[in-house]
Amino acid sequence: MRNDIRDILLGNDLCVLCTSRHDVPDASLMLYVSNDDCSKLYMLTLEDTDKYRNIKSNPNVSVLIDTRDAPDGGTSWTRALTIHGEASIVSDPGAASEWTERLAMKHSQLSNLAGNSSVRVLEVLMKRILFLESVDRGYEFTL
Repeated sequence: MRNDIRDILLGNDLCVLCTSRHDVPDASLMLYVSNDDCSKLYMLTLEDTDKYRNIKSNPNVSVLIDTRDAPDGGTSWTRALTIHGEASIVSDPGAASEWTERLAMKHSQLSNLAGNSSVRVLEVLMKRILFLESVDRGYEFTL
C-alpha cells in the first residue's frame, strides 16, 4: 500500500458507500475505520436498511474517500480514492463486537447505533483503487 493512499485512508473518517441491487444504485454517507494494513474498511449499519439488503444481494461496492475536510482548509488539491471492493457482513460475534467497539470509540456519534441490537458490521475488502491526485492525474492500483 502506497504511503499517500494509506495516509488518506487513516486520516479521514467519512466515505460514501455505493451499493446496488437490481441495477438500482444507492449511496450512503458513512463513518469508517480501516484495519491495520489498510486492506479492509469497516462500517456500521442496521439490518433493516437498503444497504444491508443490497450487500446481501450484491457484494460488489464502491467507496469514495476524499480530502476536502483536510486540516489545511482546502489550500491544496483535493485528492480522492475510489475503492472497488467486496462487502460482507461480519458474522463472527467476537469480531463484530470488536469492530463495533472500535467504530464507536473513534466516532462517538455512532454510540447509539453501536448499542442497537440490530446493528451489523460491514467489511469491505479492497480490490482496486483509483487514486486521483488532482482532477487530471490519477493512478489505478489492484490489490
